[in-house]
Amino acid sequence: MGLAGSEFPAMVAGDGGVNGRAALAFFGTATSGNFTAPDFPGIWYLYVASTFDGGKTWVTTNVTPGDPIQRGGICGSGTCRNLLDFFDATIDREGRVVVGYEDGCTGPCVQSAPNTFSSKGVIARQSGGRRMFAQYDPAVPGVPGAPQVTATKDSSASALVHLAWLAPDDGGAPINAYNIYRRTGAGVFTLLTSGAGTSYDDSVPPNLNYTYRVRAVNSIGEGPYGVDAVPVVPPPAPPSPNPCVLPGVLVLNDVKSDGTDDDSAPNAPLDARFNIKQAYVAEPSLTGGAQKLVFTIQLAQSAGATSAPANSQWYIIWNRLHADANFDRWWVAMKTDAAGLVHYEYGKFGVPTDPLSPNTNTNMAVKIGDADSGTYNPATGVITITLSTSKAEGAQPGQPFNGLNARTFMGQPDTLIKSTRTAADITGDGTYVLVGNNTCH
Repeated sequence: MGLAGSEFPAMVAGDGGVNGRAALAFFGTATSGNFTAPDFPGIWYLYVASTFDGGKTWVTTNVTPGDPIQRGGICGSGTCRNLLDFFDATIDREGRVVVGYEDGCTGPCVQSAPNTFSSKGVIARQSGGRRMFAQYDPAVPGVPGAPQVTATKDSSASALVHLAWLAPDDGGAPINAYNIYRRTGAGVFTLLTSGAGTSYDDSVPPNLNYTYRVRAVNSIGEGPYGVDAVPVVPPPAPPSPNPCVLPGVLVLNDVKSDGTDDDSAPNAPLDARFNIKQAYVAEPSLTGGAQKLVFTIQLAQSAGATSAPANSQWYIIWNRLHADANFDRWWVAMKTDAAGLVHYEYGKFGVPTDPLSPNTNTNMAVKIGDADSGTYNPATGVITITLSTSKAEGAQPGQPFNGLNARTFMGQPDTLIKSTRTAADITGDGTYVLVGNNTCH
């Protein structure tokens, strides 16, 4: 396969003896170099290498061709670690290989850099070919598997039906055509057309009921069909989060689907002014082409509130782009002093607690400077903090703020640690990928 480097191998075994079977799943790249460095230029895919003769020979397959799992380095710490070591392989009871892995390159990253660091959990499951247990091997070559078909219309009265399907397992012989069958009402299925593509648009008289089947064909014959596809009108797509319009992209949600707070002790605040609901990030068009981020924290509303409590803090924290051994995160915050005066600041955040390697900077928020500006409305619970990207490690479009979370601290000096156990409220983690204010001009 021309591979130059690999990471996270996971081996499974089946039958033993001279014809023993085993499979090795791993991430691989064809680019030479230091693939643990963040600026490594290689592209990674998921591979599985299989043996059916006790290890004498191996067959290696790129499981994700054309769809990388990461671009760049896979390093031991920092952003490019990307949770890719959450990886394992197993076999099901009939010997099919199953791999659980993380996809760190989704959306536009599939076609070109930069990497998205998306950490999307995926399962790859063997669909055909010899298995780890010989007794369950399918006949090869055989007919192809059944395509999974969708059928959609632009409207209920549309005269055009859009059919699409994924290529099924080919049965060990290349698929050379797909036969498309159509039924009107309760009638019988008849062959509509045959072609090599994986989609078809059918022009039909409107207001009639149609059902479709698709069967794949190879040199052995025509395979089975899957679930009958009845055309439906898909619901309208929800509007995409817009970083150009305040409050921007929702990055943190601390509310359950039933509208209740997603909180539990010891992080269940009694004072609404510390109760985080959501957090957003925006990069609106600004005068003079300024490059700035606007962070918005939505707290619970406090009718009648006119000020923020003294000696308190409201933080948004994320993983540093350039972490060091003492400070691995960055932050912006609204803070009040002993007199209740409000300040908007930013800085670096100490590494998490490690009992085996204590660090005096653990969970400490060290101020670097003042944010550009900020606002606070006690009644509505809305905090905004504006920060130039130059104050956020010079972050550039395409770079991610991973590990985003918000946390509040009630009535305690700012010099104390800012850990989970001392927070009045804390959210889960989110991610924001910078688009750049110029995108919104």
